Amino acid sequence: MGIARMCAIARTDTEKGAVDQIRYALVAQDGAERYVKGGQWSNLTNVLHWVTRHGNPETMRFLLSLPEVDVNVQDASGLTPLHWAVKLARRVKVALLLNAPGVNVNARELMRRATPLHVALCSVRVTHEMRRPARIHHDTVELLLSAPGIDVNSRDVDGTTPLQLAVLAAQYGLIDERTVKRLLMSAGIDVNARDSRGRTPLHMSLVMERRLWLIEALLNAPGVDVNAGDAVRMTALHRAAEKHDVDVIKLILKAPGRIDLTLRDKRGRTAADVAQLYDPTNIEEKRRLSEIVSLLTPPPAERTSFMRRLWQWARS
Repeated sequence: MGIARMCAIARTDTEKGAVDQIRYALVAQDGAERYVKGGQWSNLTNVLHWVTRHGNPETMRFLLSLPEVDVNVQDASGLTPLHWAVKLARRVKVALLLNAPGVNVNARELMRRATPLHVALCSVRVTHEMRRPARIHHDTVELLLSAPGIDVNSRDVDGTTPLQLAVLAAQYGLIDERTVKRLLMSAGIDVNARDSRGRTPLHMSLVMERRLWLIEALLNAPGVDVNAGDAVRMTALHRAAEKHDVDVIKLILKAPGRIDLTLRDKRGRTAADVAQLYDPTNIEEKRRLSEIVSLLTPPPAERTSFMRRLWQWARS
């Protein structure tokens, strides 16, 4: 039952009182569910929160079997037991909570309005006012994505979606390729969801250290808009040209669908124009720039079509 462990760890009068109440309720076989529903372990957490963080799965299984237990009870920060189980990567407890009647898989905590799926895909943990990288656990994400009613496109207080968090984690090398691909396969996933800067996940995959497998996975995702522009109308191709990344440019050009090389950003620049802003300093850089410009220059027929559209627009 884990009562011995609760007794050993109890320090304050409130915590010791909680152990006594549960022990009495269990021995009397009366009122256990009422106490677990409303009993406080400390000033901040409920008994179910404590069991989620410190207890064993058998104790949690018993508590969840009680008819009046509140599986969605929130602590002072708005975190539910499911938030905590996900945060601590307690796979068995996550599974138990997801199978509990009435569990809210999309519950939001108070500060960042994050759901358990946001928490599962967050690559930064904040503990004692310190930020440290944390690896994403595939099994936990898989359990959440398989849960009935899961909202894969939920946004936190900053408008960030789970997929955007996964892209950031991938750039830090903190998430497996299979986890990202599993997320991209989720029913109803919005692969073009924009962040506060108008960037899609594809744009975001080019921001920091690029991962070719990540970019390729996004390019091959059903419904991806390869020609989407960000807040300054720069496409993924513009961003790749800005970095002079030949490998990424070639990946984008091979993507399914038509890549529009004539698209211009807010300054009126095509991807080829952006690439040519770079001033090469040696022969190798000049060779690479020449290759990039060649790849990004539209064929004559496409250039003619673009000029015709531009002329028609100017007359209208």
